[in-house]
Amino acid sequence: MNKLKFGIKLFFSYIIFTLILILSIAVVHLYFSKEQQTQQFLKEAKLQSGEKKEKFDAHIKMKKDALLAVSQNEQFLDFTFKAKENYFVDLLFLTLMEANKDYMQMRYIDKNGLELLRFERDRESQKIKKTQSLQDKAQRDYFQEISKMEQNEVFISNIDLNVEHEKVEIPHKSVIRFATPVYIKEKFKGILIINVFMDAFLQNIISSTLYDISLVNEEGYFIKHHEKELEWTKADIKDEAKEKKHLLQPLFVGVHKVDMLLVENEATLQKTKNYNNKMIGVILLFAVIMALLFTVIFTKALKNIFDLVALQAQRLDTLLQNQSKLAELGEMVANIAHQWRQPLTRVSLILQNLKAFKTKEKMSDKMFNDSMQSALSQIEFMSNTVDNFRDFYKNDASKTEFFIEDALQSVLNIIGEPIRHSNIKLSINSSQKTALFANKNEFSQVLLNLIVNAKDAIEERAVQDGKININIREENGSIIIEVCDNALGIEDELKEKIFGPLL
Repeated sequence: MNKLKFGIKLFFSYIIFTLILILSIAVVHLYFSKEQQTQQFLKEAKLQSGEKKEKFDAHIKMKKDALLAVSQNEQFLDFTFKAKENYFVDLLFLTLMEANKDYMQMRYIDKNGLELLRFERDRESQKIKKTQSLQDKAQRDYFQEISKMEQNEVFISNIDLNVEHEKVEIPHKSVIRFATPVYIKEKFKGILIINVFMDAFLQNIISSTLYDISLVNEEGYFIKHHEKELEWTKADIKDEAKEKKHLLQPLFVGVHKVDMLLVENEATLQKTKNYNNKMIGVILLFAVIMALLFTVIFTKALKNIFDLVALQAQRLDTLLQNQSKLAELGEMVANIAHQWRQPLTRVSLILQNLKAFKTKEKMSDKMFNDSMQSALSQIEFMSNTVDNFRDFYKNDASKTEFFIEDALQSVLNIIGEPIRHSNIKLSINSSQKTALFANKNEFSQVLLNLIVNAKDAIEERAVQDGKININIREENGSIIIEVCDNALGIEDELKEKIFGPLL
């Protein structure tokens, strides 16, 4: 009867222990998954915002270079000198506007502020017309500012709405003004201006399948928004983000700053949550099944311990060894979960991207094959991880000759990821591979304990810039291995107990 009660208690004890372990892994997974998603968002958002910034800067530079090229054209300079109609200059302006469908206006204003030449179009890609009704711009602020600039300096306005006859044009037209003073023999002759439509280009900048992107100017207005009706309304970045993951990327238009706001797309966020919930459910279901199997197996194997404990006291060591194995198993499962977390997240993102591109009918065969190859690589990594753990904990009493560096690498395959996650820098200093004749697994276990102890000491004492240095060298026929950390050393009262018996 006592044996039966012992078996029942043992059975349920293992079930409770295993379930607690599973729940702990699940909680840790959820915590680090959220952190991983945030880091992944920042990484990908910075990558995409960086690409868009490069495109934006290149666009501004291209318009600036084109302006300077025209201002130095011989036919144009001859026109500014003689101040009379020139067929070749008309052809130059017309050709440039035909080649650049986003040019709104090209104008030349003489030193007195009078327009002498003006080509324009009402909308992008529309027909170009030469304007005969020229205006006096002498009192305009921009004319006064540009006329005081040095040769080859370029004035770049903020992105703003186009104004004609002192009224904002309706419908709105977002434009930038590029202008430069024209000098001949160091004498100011006038200014050359190119006004550029920006709506189509900015729409391309904010286009994204993963993020809701908006552009906010220095005055706090949306100059471009993924919801068109909000353009040129007052911006509230906190309200726009609504506690979602977001990133601000500054863009510069001359001396003016425009903030590009990237906010996690709601649809993408929901898909990620749904997929993660399913993934966690599958992991928990699999873990519960495996827990029951392990519980049954280990409970059945340990039922005989009751009789052995009653008959022989020395079997207590066996029991302690089995408990130690269970602790190692728990540590192994936790390490496997830690190693699997990132590849599982990557596979999740790959599947989400595949679904997103499939939904938008933008998936190519190359994209599909590349994504499948990437996913298979992550799965192969996970499989290799299990093999590494199995080989590391395999019992092997035989002695063989092996390289210390190889044994150390097998240890880092087990705990390398937790060390990197703790932002601890681990360095191995070895001038050449050093051979050793011993039990490789037992030797690896010693190295593992030393490195884990160093890692725990760094974390417990909150050491900034934690470091672990492993030095391997041969000296006077002996092999010396040092595991050093910067966790301030072992406390004096513990030094005498280092080699004492375990309690």
